[in-house]
Amino acid sequence: MGSTLRQDVDFNALFKKLGHHLDEIRVRALENILSKLEHKLICDSDLVQERHLFIRLLEWFNYPKSSRHSDVLNLLCRLSE
Repeated sequence: MGSTLRQDVDFNALFKKLGHHLDEIRVRALENILSKLEHKLICDSDLVQERHLFIRLLEWFNYPKSSRHSDVLNLLCRLSE
């Protein structure tokens, strides 16, 4: 696939929510992405070219109240392979 996002999924909104100041919203956005991957609605290649996603995932660890660190690390590892 090329470096453009699929047009049928609003990735930009998901990526933006991954950087939200509320942990609950970040977690829902992460779960949304993980669910889409699990159910094969999107694939790794849809995400690997997206610099904004990687930045948001890395920023996850900068929030004072943050959860789901292992899921974020697993997703980062998965996409980096």
